[in-house]
Amino acid sequence: MKIDYDSLAEVFDGTRSQSKELLEAVTLGISTIVSGGERILDIGCGTGRFLLPISRTGAISFGIDISPKMLQKARGKGLENLARADAAALPFADGSFKASLVTNVLHLVPEWKGLMSEACRVSSRAVLSFKIDRGDGDPIAAFKSIMDRMGIAQPRAGPLESELMEQCKPEFVIELGGYMERMAMHDILSAFEMRTYTFQSELTDEQNRACMEEYASMFKGEEVSFANNVAMIVWHPMRLRKEIERATFDYPQARTF
Repeated sequence: MKIDYDSLAEVFDGTRSQSKELLEAVTLGISTIVSGGERILDIGCGTGRFLLPISRTGAISFGIDISPKMLQKARGKGLENLARADAAALPFADGSFKASLVTNVLHLVPEWKGLMSEACRVSSRAVLSFKIDRGDGDPIAAFKSIMDRMGIAQPRAGPLESELMEQCKPEFVIELGGYMERMAMHDILSAFEMRTYTFQSELTDEQNRACMEEYASMFKGEEVSFANNVAMIVWHPMRLRKEIERATFDYPQARTF
């Protein structure tokens, strides 16, 4: 099963965290690197979940995505400077932006090294990402652990950005604090039923139902609460571009989305 990002555009925002605290942390982190009037590029901007609050900081924000429907949703929020583009072949000149943002994208892109190389090329100051450490109760981590126990592979095309930092040392990491997040069990199960997460992409209907049933038995009640701690990863473009080619990750069960 391949991911149809256009069809997911209709439900994407409803199944991803839109918490005020998360968006405030993102904008706080970005504002320490990109000042008002400076340009930033969100690579894989989707529906503009992060791009919208970034645009309100005074930064001149741009976004690219491969999905026309995702970009349509972003435009519906009043965002401009959007383009459909291949992240591994960006249509921008060298150093066009003060910084580029790459978050929750690399694990979806087989040409992730090309993506990161391009992010470095177009960024004069920094390549940024966000690392969110979730505490006990995180529904995504719990669902993945159920898949692991059942021996079901989780398709991956590349590393998580937080994994990349283990081999490509950041210039620095900015801790942005923590907050509690609450999600309704009905919303969680609906998201899993619709298979809105890429790690569900190759589950059969029977496997998905079995995972959902075990999840529901683990977390009873109408609401799930868990802690989030947010940090921003800051890479220097020139250094990262040199290190990216040496990075190696072994995904014996990886799939191409």
